[in-house]
Amino acid sequence: MRLIDYFPEASITIRPSAQNWQEAVDFSMSSLLTNRYINENYIQAIKIQQSVMVLTIFWRPVSRCLMLAPNAAR
Repeated sequence: MRLIDYFPEASITIRPSAQNWQEAVDFSMSSLLTNRYINENYIQAIKIQQSVMVLTIFWRPVSRCLMLAPNAAR
């Protein structure tokens, strides 16, 4: 199964950049939160854990991978 099979296409948005990893998490989770796929506790847990998060989106004809690492060098 692909990620897009779990969520409606309308809940997926691609944004080219963010000021920091926290903003990227907020943006990437906003539509999921709005549509109640997740709750605010899930977003806060990501920020508290400061773990590396990998999100792969397969969308014909483009495949994109976004990797967010809180302490990664720019």
